[in-house]
Amino acid sequence: MRKCLFLLLFSTLSVACSNDDYVDVIPGESIVLLSIDGNQVGDEHSDGRILQALLRAEGQRETGLDFSSKVYLFETSDGTFGLCAKVGSKKTLAKFLKEQFASKRRCTELTERKGYQFTILDERWQIGFSSDALLVMGPTIKGSAEQSQLQLRMAKYLDAGREAGIRNTNIYERIDGQEAPVSMVARMDAFPEAVAMPLMMGVPKGADASQVWLSAGLTTADGCVEIAGDVFSFNEKINDGLQESFRSLRPITDQFVGKMREDALLGLFLNGKGTSLLPMFQANKGLQVLLTGMNTAIDMDNILRSVDGDMAAIVSGYENEKPLLGILAQLAHTDWLKDIDYWKRSCPAGTVIRDRGAQAFCLDLNTGAPGSNIFPFGVADQLVFYGGRFLQDEPQAEGVPNVKNGLPSSLRSKIIGQKLALVFRLNALKSLAGAEMFSTIESVIKPLFGDVTTIIYTLR
Repeated sequence: MRKCLFLLLFSTLSVACSNDDYVDVIPGESIVLLSIDGNQVGDEHSDGRILQALLRAEGQRETGLDFSSKVYLFETSDGTFGLCAKVGSKKTLAKFLKEQFASKRRCTELTERKGYQFTILDERWQIGFSSDALLVMGPTIKGSAEQSQLQLRMAKYLDAGREAGIRNTNIYERIDGQEAPVSMVARMDAFPEAVAMPLMMGVPKGADASQVWLSAGLTTADGCVEIAGDVFSFNEKINDGLQESFRSLRPITDQFVGKMREDALLGLFLNGKGTSLLPMFQANKGLQVLLTGMNTAIDMDNILRSVDGDMAAIVSGYENEKPLLGILAQLAHTDWLKDIDYWKRSCPAGTVIRDRGAQAFCLDLNTGAPGSNIFPFGVADQLVFYGGRFLQDEPQAEGVPNVKNGLPSSLRSKIIGQKLALVFRLNALKSLAGAEMFSTIESVIKPLFGDVTTIIYTLR
């Protein structure tokens, strides 16, 4: 009797331990890993419709896949994208592919290679599967040697054990510990530069995007995807610097959240003391590029040192392929105003600082074409610094923006109280990430979250 009980317990444990074996086909060198828990994302997505939406399949619920287990999306270091799902029935999966794709000439007939089944979907995506795992990877060029090479590579992944797969990595440990419906771990250099730039606030000077990671849980409500994330590094020195920066941040108030128009592209909100915020801005290469022109004539570092409270950086749009950047900040003092006369005298050739009123100025960065590249700045009531260009209800207005069509209260409430918040309007991602990358992002977001207008990232 004891022997039977022991064998039963052993077999039960064996099944439990092998339940995630399908995950081992995900390449261990992946730099992005996203997990989708079909049991949490909502009843309408808890079955095969997630995969069907991602692959643009219709009208068939039986896929042969086991959606009680997580579906994974990933990207490898060479820019190849992939999907991994657990196979419940190899026979049903083969039938699904035949009826949904092969019959409509969207994929080739199934072939066998290295003991695994393969087909090419939409002439770009390789599909391979075993009795345990489905693997989709690409894109590739039709008829290229790359397609054959990728198939061999996928056969190797399908044959891999735990030691070579993603489960033997630090990023899997990170994602496996999260309980959100959709979880993500991504290396910062996997994002378009314009997206990674604000996410890397707080990264120590000298560290690059390949050394920094984002770990996040994703949820959705009212057309908004909320990303609660941690920025970290496996490099202990860089990670210590990150944590020190984040400790200096304070809860955001409602002071400037309402100054972002609903049709602006993105907004960065935080709260802190200027002496702590300045190193974060100085270390962020992307922000330094945005501030390059104005820094030639204005000592922005000195202005930032005077900050004490809320701060917002808002990109309203683009003009002549340059972002319209506006900055708002609560000041502790205005000692830097004493330097204005010196700034005027030391302006580089082709630039000039003009008075616009009491404590109001305008830096013209191209006197040869007046008005083509200007940076209004100054101090408004209650010691509020304003600088740059904003979308306003009055097109010619300067200063602190007067905004009626601001972010709705449902979105503002998600920002207030956080230590750092980034707001991306989805229509902005197309101009920031490029049409091709936006199409990829949208193809993942819509099946999971429906019609989304806004993405809000907050620091956990």
